[in-house]
Amino acid sequence: MEGHKTGNWELLKKELIRKWGRATPFRKYREDAIPRLVQKAQESHGIKSRVEYRKFVGELEEMTDYFTRMDYSHLNPESGNPLWSALSAELKKEVNKELAHAKKLQKTKDGRNIIPELDTLKEYVEMALIIIDFDEDESPAVTAEATKKKGSPAAS
Repeated sequence: MEGHKTGNWELLKKELIRKWGRATPFRKYREDAIPRLVQKAQESHGIKSRVEYRKFVGELEEMTDYFTRMDYSHLNPESGNPLWSALSAELKKEVNKELAHAKKLQKTKDGRNIIPELDTLKEYVEMALIIIDFDEDESPAVTAEATKKKGSPAAS
């Protein structure tokens, strides 16, 4: 490369970009990146909303993709454990109900639940988030109707 031979670093940079296609380096992660991501979610009392879920899953998939490309051996990319650990207690309960209803909730011989693979878990978390969002949207309307009925003089 001409830029390397002459010491012209700007020319070398342009040649490298032309050859390799990008000037910005890939984001790099350390081995403890996924546990730190889970810990951050747990500190805010777990994933409770669709926005938090999408942000978490996006970061998790980016990290998993990076570790897979870099041939890290400490990672099982199909494991649902990081996502499960990051969920709020309410969401875990709802996901368990949905998994049990679909007969996909597996148990160990001593009766403990087995965390499903990431793809299956993501599917049921999304379903549970829809149910929770629906329940939250419905509950203010029900409360308002109950208040109207209690306060109306026509009840006597």
